[in-house]
Amino acid sequence: MAPVPAPPSPLPPAPPAAAAKSSRRPLFFGPLPLRLRAGASGVVFMPDPESGAVQPRGDALLSLAADAGNASYELFTDDRLNIVREDNEVQSVRLTYRQGLGGGWEGAVTGSLLSRNGGGLDNLIAWWHRHILGYRDPFREGNAQNTAFFQFAQEGQAVINLPNANATTGLLVFQAKRQIVARTETRRPLLVAVRGSLKLPLRSQAKSQYLDNGATDVLAGISASYRPGGRVFLHTDFCGLYAGTGNVLALRGGRRLLPQVILAGEYALSDRTSLVVQYEEAMYPFSPRLPNHPDRRRQTSFGVWHDASPDTRIFASFSENIAGFQVTSQAPDFQVSAGVQQRL
Repeated sequence: MAPVPAPPSPLPPAPPAAAAKSSRRPLFFGPLPLRLRAGASGVVFMPDPESGAVQPRGDALLSLAADAGNASYELFTDDRLNIVREDNEVQSVRLTYRQGLGGGWEGAVTGSLLSRNGGGLDNLIAWWHRHILGYRDPFREGNAQNTAFFQFAQEGQAVINLPNANATTGLLVFQAKRQIVARTETRRPLLVAVRGSLKLPLRSQAKSQYLDNGATDVLAGISASYRPGGRVFLHTDFCGLYAGTGNVLALRGGRRLLPQVILAGEYALSDRTSLVVQYEEAMYPFSPRLPNHPDRRRQTSFGVWHDASPDTRIFASFSENIAGFQVTSQAPDFQVSAGVQQRL
């Protein structure tokens, strides 16, 4: 009879000297821990996607992730009574502590700091558009480099006008996660987990409006990871966020319930390295009611996971506002992300 494999762990097995910490072997690396960053997100709490695994009892994981997303676009009706204009960069730094509680439970707390400003990616994006993608963006090139503004008009009335949109804000997120499926005794393992989160806003600048709602938000989600065979792994993460009070809700078409979904495909180059392609779709926080304006933001990310040591894992990625081989708006033109995970 073939030996029964041990349950999976989000990090690789410890070396013999540290075998007491954990002897469980992972099945996969998981989706990239990133979300698209938008200067007018309405609610800043867009949780990083997760795999269907949880930390084993007694295992602790400390994660640090950072990204920067730069967006520049203009949309309007023919009569120019309804307009959305945005040019800014959003940087995010997140520190997360996870603890395996046993019984299939995991607890986590995340502290995040976000900043909306002019950023420093404009020159890189202009080069990328011109020399890699082969086109020029008149709206981006017509704006001053590394500036931040956001403007939104409905029926000829200026609803949002932030000519200097620089702002910072912070938040704390508490999460509980529960494993509900752990089918590992098969060639096609399946892991499924559910989670609930509570976001508490920290003091922020007044101009952080429309970057965050400054309210307490709640979230429920489900994550799944599956290996159809060979070196390929599939991950999905679906969640729904219920926003507390906020300025976006005062807008016509403002939304309180915001669903989000990611689909990720992982290919294991080796036991230590995997490549990931990840698609994200998130609901726009309000409806501008513009022609050809989708109610959803879309982004595709390309990244790599690598085990730098038995207890340390790193990732890096870049993202484009593309979906179905078409460029979409209302998402960063270009986003870069990187992070490290350390088992304690």
